[in-house]
Amino acid sequence: MIGFANGEIPKLPLNLALLKGASIVGVFWGDHMRRAHALAGQEFATMAEWIEVGELSPVVTRRYKLDDTPHRRSTT
Repeated sequence: MIGFANGEIPKLPLNLALLKGASIVGVFWGDHMRRAHALAGQEFATMAEWIEVGELSPVVTRRYKLDDTPHRRSTT
């Protein structure tokens, strides 16, 4: 699961994982990127491929124009 960076955490029917004998694993993506950058890059590419072929369908609840994002000047 990717998300919950801001706002309220949605209520999920977690009993479904129990009933199906499934596991739910979470990760703090920012720290994962820091510790295992190459692996995280491969995982992100796999996820993007799944989205492209329709195996993964992310829920988009809001869209923003790129011009509306804050600009940050690089200090490096």
